[in-house]
Amino acid sequence: MNKKIAGLAIGLALSQSASAFNSEEHKLITDLGVAGVVIPPTVSLPSEVINQTVGSTGYRNFLKDAKNLAVGFDTNNQNDYDKYKPDVQDNCYWTSFSQSTYNKKIHIPEVADVPSTELEVATKTATSLKAFTLGELSALYGDYRRTTHCTAAGECYLTNSDTPTMKFKRGTVMYEEYYCPDNMSADIYLRYIGSGVVPPFGSFGNTVSNTANDDEYYEAAWWGDEMLRIANVNDWHFSNTAVGWYVGAHRLALYYADKARTEPKYWVNALHHEANALHSLVDLFAFGHVVTSRAESSHGIMKNESLDNHASYQWMEQVLALGGGLRANNGKVSLTSSLPALAEVSTPRNDFLPSYRGTWMLWANTEKNLHDDHNSSGAVVKNLLGTTFNAQGDGDLKNLVGVDRQVISDAVKASVQSLFDAYTQLEAGSELSTLADSGSELFEALKYLPVYIVSDSTNQFTGKWARYAKAIDELTGVNALPSNWSDCKAPYLYGDNNSASTSTTACTSF
Repeated sequence: MNKKIAGLAIGLALSQSASAFNSEEHKLITDLGVAGVVIPPTVSLPSEVINQTVGSTGYRNFLKDAKNLAVGFDTNNQNDYDKYKPDVQDNCYWTSFSQSTYNKKIHIPEVADVPSTELEVATKTATSLKAFTLGELSALYGDYRRTTHCTAAGECYLTNSDTPTMKFKRGTVMYEEYYCPDNMSADIYLRYIGSGVVPPFGSFGNTVSNTANDDEYYEAAWWGDEMLRIANVNDWHFSNTAVGWYVGAHRLALYYADKARTEPKYWVNALHHEANALHSLVDLFAFGHVVTSRAESSHGIMKNESLDNHASYQWMEQVLALGGGLRANNGKVSLTSSLPALAEVSTPRNDFLPSYRGTWMLWANTEKNLHDDHNSSGAVVKNLLGTTFNAQGDGDLKNLVGVDRQVISDAVKASVQSLFDAYTQLEAGSELSTLADSGSELFEALKYLPVYIVSDSTNQFTGKWARYAKAIDELTGVNALPSNWSDCKAPYLYGDNNSASTSTTACTSF
C-alpha cells in the first residue's frame, strides 16, 4: 500500500461529500432533462453523438447491473446484501474500506421514473471510443474528473492515460480469487460509477494513506482515492463558485457548438463541456450548496500544496473567470455579470492533483458539516421564474415529488436545449459574442436556480437572497431584484464562520 501522507484529518472525509446528489441521482436528473430536449432537424450530429431509444427497462437494468457489481444485489432492500457472495467489489475491498455503506443505498428507481431515450456521447479511456450517456458524464465530472480534455478531432478523455482495463487487485479480503471481480473494461466500470457505484475508499477517508499509487488509474480503488482528493477542494460545487463554473463551462459548450457548424465532431467537445457544467448546476438545487462556500479552503489547499500554478488548476480558474467568477487573494469568489470575451481554453489530459487537506483539515471539516446539515434540514426556496419548491440534498431525490423534482430536470433541459437553439440562431446569422454574453436567453437554465429563501428550519435565512442572486438576475436579463437586495443577502457560511443570527421574520419579500 502506498503510505504517502495525505494529511492528518482522520475520518473527516467519511461521507461522499463530493456531491450534493449521489452519482445515480446526477445521472437520472440529467438524463430525464435531456430526454425532453428537441434537436432541430437542421442540426448535423456526428456518429459519435447518438440520440436513441433504449427503453425504460433497459435504462433501469444498467443501474441494477451497477449495483450488483458493487454489493451483489439489485433491490432497494439492504437486507439482500450477502458479504460472502463472490465477484462483488465491496466483498473484495472489505477490511478498512467504507464505500459499502453508500453502495447498499444505491436507489433503483421504478421503470416509470426513468427515461426511455438516451443522448449518448463518445468518450475515450483508451484507444477506442465508447458511449456514455450525458447523465453519466455529468455524474463523473466534478466528483471523479476535474477537467474536460478534448482534442480538435472530437475525442474527449476521462482517464489520465490509456486505461483499457479496470482491475480489482488491492482488495483486503482473504481468498481474493473468489471474492474479487474479474478484470473489466474501464469504460463499463466508469459508467457504473456514473450510475451510483462508489469505488473503494479507505475508512479513514484516505487521509493517512491512499489505497492505490498515484498512477494506477487501472485500479478500481484509485477512483476512490481520486473522489476524496477532489472532495477536498471542490469549491466549484458551491454557491458563487458553482454559478461561475456553470456559466463558464456552458459558454465553452456554446463555443464548441458554434465550431460544430463546420465540423460536426465538435458536438462531442460541446457536450463534454456541458456535462461538466451541469454537475455544478444540479448541485445548486441542494440547499447545503446554496448557503455554504468552500472557496477559501479549496484555494488555500491548492496554494499550500503548490498546485495553484498547475496547468489543470489554471484551466479551472480560467473557466471560472469565463463565467464571471472573480477570485480574491484570500480565495473568496465574487461574481460579475460583465463577462469576458469567450475563447477556447486548453487543458492537459492528465489532470492529477495531489490535493490533500493538510492544515486546512478543521476548516474543511466545518464546511463538510455545513453541507451535510443544511442539505438535511432543507429549505423552501423560490427561483426567478416565480416557482416555489423544496430544496434538500444527497440521497433525497427519491423523496422529491412534483415541482420539487421537476424543476431540477427542467433546468438541465433548458441548458442542453440552449446549445441546439444556439446552433440554429448562429446558422441564421446571430453572433456568438452576443449569444454567449450577459442577458442572453441561452442562460435560461439559471432562472430555475434557488435565488430567494422563503423559509428554513434553522431560521438563519428566512426571507433572504442567495449570494449569487444578483449575478444570475443580470445574466438572464430578468432584473427582478431590488437595488437594496444586499441588505437581505444570505450570510456567508464557510470554515471559519459556521453560524449566523436567526430570525423568524422575513428580511424581505419576493
